Parts: sequence; structure tokens; C-alpha cells
Amino acid sequence: MSEVPPGGSSGSTAGCRLLNHPEADRLDAADARPFRGLRYHLPQIGDLGAVLGPPDDVLSRPAALALAAAHPRHSLYLEVPDPDGAHFTEAASRLRRWQAEGILRFDPAPAFYLYEHSYRFNGEHYRRLGVFVALRLDEPGRRSVLPHESITPAVLAQRLSLLRTARANLSAVYALAPASGRLAALLREIAATELAAVTASTESGTHRLWVLAEPPAIDAVRQALAGFPVVIADGHHRYAAARRYRQELRQGGREPGPADFALAHVVDADDPGILVRPIHRVVRAFGEVSWPEFLTHLQRHFAVESIALPAPGDAAAVEMAVRALADERGMPVFLALAPGGQELLRLRLPDWSAADGLLPRQRSETYRRLDATVFESVVLQHLLGLDGALREAAVEFTPDVGEAVRLVSRFKARSAFFLRPTPLRDVLAVARAGEVMPPKSTYFYPKIPVGLVFYDLAGPAPE
Repeated sequence: MSEVPPGGSSGSTAGCRLLNHPEADRLDAADARPFRGLRYHLPQIGDLGAVLGPPDDVLSRPAALALAAAHPRHSLYLEVPDPDGAHFTEAASRLRRWQAEGILRFDPAPAFYLYEHSYRFNGEHYRRLGVFVALRLDEPGRRSVLPHESITPAVLAQRLSLLRTARANLSAVYALAPASGRLAALLREIAATELAAVTASTESGTHRLWVLAEPPAIDAVRQALAGFPVVIADGHHRYAAARRYRQELRQGGREPGPADFALAHVVDADDPGILVRPIHRVVRAFGEVSWPEFLTHLQRHFAVESIALPAPGDAAAVEMAVRALADERGMPVFLALAPGGQELLRLRLPDWSAADGLLPRQRSETYRRLDATVFESVVLQHLLGLDGALREAAVEFTPDVGEAVRLVSRFKARSAFFLRPTPLRDVLAVARAGEVMPPKSTYFYPKIPVGLVFYDLAGPAPE
């Protein structure tokens, strides 16, 4: 298997070396194929940027509908979140109607789709290059598409309901290929020498798409992706739903055909445009534990330091502290915001003996030393007694520091805990070892937009 040289950037890691692990001998090569994408017919919609939106796990239903209202053919009308599922039938009807009206059309030949996203984050400019593919779903026992994070049954059920009804992949699995920069170099060369088929601008940056349908380009992409598995960065529920849907088809005596594959956007793990942001924990309730009692318990395991805030609930000051936290190295460290936003605390594990007996034993060393693992095991489970259903009811996750501060300052939550980004090398190592991290250990940014290309399970199969 190819390895990726170490690398990284502030607030993220980009393409780090996969660690040696016994499970490495059990890995399989991913099967990525060109397909006939279903895309917007630009003369019918005008500006592609007007119909692009984030996937359904980013926005609430009201926020998604507000964004979709900007254009009657907005992609979010197909994927907007809907807890009760009633929207899915409407979305499926709309999808087929737009096809009948020529708003959405199949490309004439199978293709890979090179996608470039240029964006800014924290004042820095980034450029990420990847390729949309039809990714063959793993069979039981096969390890060519590696998850790194656990899934939740409720979200899986929602994704599966949409898939059953729409019979299309409306948003893509975001996957990483440990291609040693080979895929990244190829895509950079194509982007520098070929004209993009479409260019669009949104609040999230500039988007360019190339349709790679010529045999030399298809062969070059195949070769760049050959010989190794891919790791799911984002879209674990989409991938799990696709596998479940295929299983249902087979159990019903039907050949999966196109449902043997899922829409994926594959990025070289060495691409410098990859950002891994932290996801923070907002705890609504501590059960029977008071805040002073909790602090006493914390001091048995962590070195606790108070960070002065200019004023209670000062989101800008907390944001600065969180950015500084991301640059710290060494032992696990978190920030905790006291009730009402009155105080910010820095919690650092002084040494591994402070977590002795509290971390999961049947796990790799990489897994055990993740910040997310230490927080989950020591703070949530051991100190607060929050696990399973109790944790789901009491803990919310957000990448937005300001939102977390507002909830605590307005006493809508008891406390917020701010984590560092998980290093990309650890994501790759955990996935390679066949493990999955605690929920919401990573936030790959930016998300892959909805609306660039769709994969129709009722359409032609990949080639």
C-alpha cells in the first residue's frame, strides 16, 4: 500500500503517514468508476451557484428552506432535512419531474468529475481538489472503504428513508485516498491545463467542475486511484444507508445494479486543502452533580487553570482561546466554559496515569490517546456518568464556538467543552486499524456541496 508523507497546516493535518498496524494486511483496493452524472442543465437555471447548498447535516430544516427559497430549482429542495420523512416523497417526485422537464440531464458518456473548491478560513486561502466517482460498496468482510467514526441509528434511518424514496444519491460521501500525492498531482495538472465545464461562486467560495469523459483522462484517474482503500472523511451515514439499501434489494430478489455503488468525492489525503476542524461538546445537564462538585472531581484527573475573560460569555475571547488550543501539542487538553459563561478553564491531562483504568482497553494506542476518547471516557462517562442514551439526551455537538458560548451564557446549557482538531494521521490510522472513533470526533471542512452532480440509482450503471 502507498503511504502518504507527513504534512499539515494550521487547524488541520493534510496527508499524514498511515501507521503500521496488523490490520493493514487485511485491506483491499477501492473500486472507483466513471459514471453518467445527473446534472443541472445550465440554460434552464442560469447560475449554478444559485442552486448549490450544504448537505443535510449542516443546516436545520428552517435554515435549509430559507436558503432554498432563493431559487425554485434549488438542490436543497431534494435533500432538506425532515425528521418525519414526509418530505422524501415530495423530493422524489420533484427529482423525476425536473428530469422530465430537462432541468436535470444525464451526461452523454461515463465520466469522472474533477471538482475544485477555493475557499477562505480564518483569513487563510485554501484550494481543495478531488474527483466525483461511483464507489463500489464493500461486501461483508471486505475492507476497501474504511469508516473512522461511529453512526447513530436515527440518522441512518433518515438517510435510508430518503434513499429508498428518491432512489438517488443526492449528496456525496467525502473520502480520502492515501495516494502519496499522486492523485493530487494529476488533478492539479488537469485543472491547470483544461477549461472547467462550469464555474460558480457562493458564500463558501469558488467552485469549478471538469467533466473527464475522454479515455486518457479516465485511465489516468483510474491509475491514480488504483491499489489502496479509501477512508471515509464525511458521510458515514450516507455510506451505511447505501449498503443497507443494497442489502434490501438483494433480499427482495432484485439485482442492485447501480445501487452496488455510491456517489463519492475522493480527495488525495496529501491535498493541502483538507481541513479537520474540532467539534465541541455542549452539555445541557450534569444530572445530580453541581458545578463545584464537578470541579473537585476534575482536579483529580486534570491540571485546571483559569483563563480570564473580559466579560462573562465573551465569545470573541473564547474563540481566541480555542484557536490557541488548536496549536498546543502533547497531552490531551480541553477548555471548559462555566455555567453562565462566567469562567473559562483549561483542563490538561498531566500524564497518562491520571486516566489509568478509565480508557478503553481493547483499542489501539492511537485510539486511546485521542482527545475525543479521553474526553468521552474520563469527563462524560466517569465524572458525569453520561453514556449511551443519557449522553444522547444531554450532549450536543457543534463546530461553532459562538453558538456554544451563547447556549451556556443564556443558561440553555450547563457547560461547553472545546476540543482540539483530531490530527488527520490519527483519522487514517484508526480507520486502517478497523476502529471507529467516538461520535463527532472530526469535522472535515468544507462540506461537499449538494447540486454539483447527482448519482441516479434508477439510471445507467457505472462502467
